[in-house]
Amino acid sequence: MNSNNLINANNQIKTLVGLRGLVISRQADLVEISFGSSESGHTLRLRCGFRIRDNHAIFVANTDIYNPSSSVLQKSTFNYDSYFWDIQGGNCFDEWVQNQSPAFFETLEVVDAKVNSIGDISIHLSQNIVIEAFIDTVDDECWRVYKTKGDNPHFIMDGNGSGYILE
Repeated sequence: MNSNNLINANNQIKTLVGLRGLVISRQADLVEISFGSSESGHTLRLRCGFRIRDNHAIFVANTDIYNPSSSVLQKSTFNYDSYFWDIQGGNCFDEWVQNQSPAFFETLEVVDAKVNSIGDISIHLSQNIVIEAFIDTVDDECWRVYKTKGDNPHFIMDGNGSGYILE
């Protein structure tokens, strides 16, 4: 990534710093993390490898979207051949999100956010929690960040390090 793209990407991702509270949602394998309020917050949309962790463990990662939840596995009729990961609540990712108390997500605040020279993101939250996203393709969109409310421009990072604004 050239230096202008890196500066622009960091300026865009730093709009998250200081925002408190987050909401995590999923449609198929597209994950959205909204930071701050619905009125003045920003959303990070992930179409790449990612994980949410603290200093000691990974809590959840993108591949958990494809693994059956514990409740699905406990069903006597469960069969991997007929398992469909996209049913809301039926995978490990959804299960982790649902098992977190709303108070947990509400208290988290973005304390730092950075983009490295290839476009990977590192978002440091309070309570030593980190959201990391990894460029995992050479061409397609990997992530985007935008102001949640309204019809605002989106900053998009693709796999070749070309960050650009989509009006």
